[in-house]
Amino acid sequence: DGILTLISDDNEHICKIKREHFFVFGKPKFSLGDHIRSKDGKHDGIVYYICWHYNRQMFFYYLDYGNRKSNNWNFEEDMEKV
Repeated sequence: DGILTLISDDNEHICKIKREHFFVFGKPKFSLGDHIRSKDGKHDGIVYYICWHYNRQMFFYYLDYGNRKSNNWNFEEDMEKV
C-alpha cells in the first residue's frame, strides 16, 4: 500500500508516512557526548545536538563549550574527534 508505520521504542508514538517520503540518513560520524574540534582549531566542544542538513546532505553538530552552547553549524567534514 506504500504506507510505512513508524512506532517509537516505548510504543507511545505512531507515525504513518508514504514510502517515497522516507529516507534513512545513515549514521553520524560523531555521537552525543563526543568531544570534537574543528580542523582549523576555532571550535572545540562536546556534541549536544545532531541535525541533518537537507541541501548539503550531511550531518551537522551543535557544541557545548562548557560556558555556553553554540548555535553554529559544525559540519562533519570540518570536524575531528579529540
